[in-house]
Amino acid sequence: TELCLENGMMTGVITTDSTDGATPASFSAHSSNRGNSADISNDQLLSGIDLIWGKAVSEVSESTAEANGYTYISTYDEMMALEEGSRSFAQFTNSLWTLEQSDENTPNLEQMTEKAIDLLDDTDEGFFLMVEGAHIDKHSHNNESENMTEAMAEFDKAIKIALDFAKADGNTL
Repeated sequence: TELCLENGMMTGVITTDSTDGATPASFSAHSSNRGNSADISNDQLLSGIDLIWGKAVSEVSESTAEANGYTYISTYDEMMALEEGSRSFAQFTNSLWTLEQSDENTPNLEQMTEKAIDLLDDTDEGFFLMVEGAHIDKHSHNNESENMTEAMAEFDKAIKIALDFAKADGNTL
């Protein structure tokens, strides 16, 4: 992610996990311990990454996000209202991994992926987007096959969005 930023690319990290989770943190922060939420969140806010979206953590608030140049969002409607060129930090409060959302104003991974690509794709330098369907692993650890299957199906929909974009674009890895 840092190399992409150095080369003028737009960058994004989205996850169904907390924004300070191990995978999003590995693309957006530096910490000696994956449980070091305060340091990870601080690094993310200072990273310059164009969008960081996931489940809310207590270390990031609207005021801390805005103080670091991010538009703070917490709903589907706020996500959809974002315009190209804006930097955003999403702190969603409900489950992001399910096909059937319990709250219609919380996006799922497919919706986040589609909007993120739309926000990042209009630069000559290109963009980098990391998309994590964290609950495939989380439900597998707990031997919850029905939930794991649902999380995998939702991740598959997000992959389709990315593959359809890459095919239409013709210049995407």
